[in-house]
Formats: sequence, structure tokens, C-alpha cells
Amino acid sequence: MGKENIKPKADRNRTITLNDLDVCYLKKRLIKLDKPVSFSEIENKTIHQDIFEALDYLPEKFVDLVFVDPPYNLNKTFNFTSFKAMDSEKYEEWLDSWLKKIVRLLKPHASVYICGDWKSSGAIFNVAN
Repeated sequence: MGKENIKPKADRNRTITLNDLDVCYLKKRLIKLDKPVSFSEIENKTIHQDIFEALDYLPEKFVDLVFVDPPYNLNKTFNFTSFKAMDSEKYEEWLDSWLKKIVRLLKPHASVYICGDWKSSGAIFNVAN
């Protein structure tokens, strides 16, 4: 892709550009979970895998804040991953399938933020309730 095809950045965009040394350093901190881990095993590391594969291996009651931005139940492709809109009941089941696994990770006074749009907000409310 030539420079003529690169979209100009917005004035307030603060994209971080990594050099080869940065990439090498950060790659050493990447991990993939294939068994239950303690907090000390993942502290200051980046888990580089699908959250659905990693959730069951994370320790209990170690999270202060969860911020999730699930697909808004729309037909959309993002970075080669497609999401197909489904009826509200099925969307709620999908949300619940992973959201209930997050609950055990939360500290007693943790906060959870779930992004949504007007169409998905009812399903998010029903599952979070």
C-alpha cells in the first residue's frame, strides 16, 4: 500500500509508533494461557489470545475494572472478523455466555463498563441485571 492510500490522522490522534527495539521488548511480555494461572504469572504481561480461550484460566477475584466493547449486534466485519446480527434473545445468550465467566474474576468492589448502542442496550441491561 503506497503512502497515497494512507488516511491522514486526526489532529488529536495519539497513535503510538513502535520501532523494532520496542517491538522486540514488548514481544517478550506476550503470553498465551493454556492452564490456570496465578496473578503473579500474568502481572505486567500482555495476554495475546482470544478472550474466550483465556477466561477460564484467569485467577479469581483479581480484577478492579472491566471495560468491554462487544459487537453491537450488527452485521459488521472488523479486522477479518465478522459478526452477524441475531435476534435479541440470541444476542443475550451470546453476551451471557462470556459475561457470566467474568463475574468470578471481579474483586468485591470492582466496576464493569459495557459499551453498547440503543439497539443492543436492552440486551446488555437484561444480562447485566
